[in-house]
Amino acid sequence: MSRSTPSSTGRCVAVWLLVTAGVLGTCSTVAGAAASLVSSATWHGTFEDLLVAVSAAALVGCAAWLWLVTTATVVDVVRGHVPVVEPRGVARRLVLAACGAVVVAGIGGPALADAGTGGHSLVRLPMPDRAVVTAVA
Repeated sequence: MSRSTPSSTGRCVAVWLLVTAGVLGTCSTVAGAAASLVSSATWHGTFEDLLVAVSAAALVGCAAWLWLVTTATVVDVVRGHVPVVEPRGVARRLVLAACGAVVVAGIGGPALADAGTGGHSLVRLPMPDRAVVTAVA
């Protein structure tokens, strides 16, 4: 086991403070919507209001989980109790392959324009002038 250096401790505390600030900001923004789940008006209201309230509660739960994992990791790093484990195996390869597939699928698709729905048509627009290079003999 290696002990943490003062610079790594400072970085860990900076990461923890950044995550804590982000989680507090997120929770303060959506706390009202998440708290509306205890009201029966939300449950008997429109589906959209219920969906917003459930999504806000899920976001608060995920933010709390992120804060707990970050806190536990920072405490372990500061104490020097970080196990040396190399990430390897099939699961890691599948995750990396999925990330690569998403990137390729996102940029590999054609860009299609539907001229009929927007009211704009490119039919009668003039073609731009093209620069013509003459070959030197």
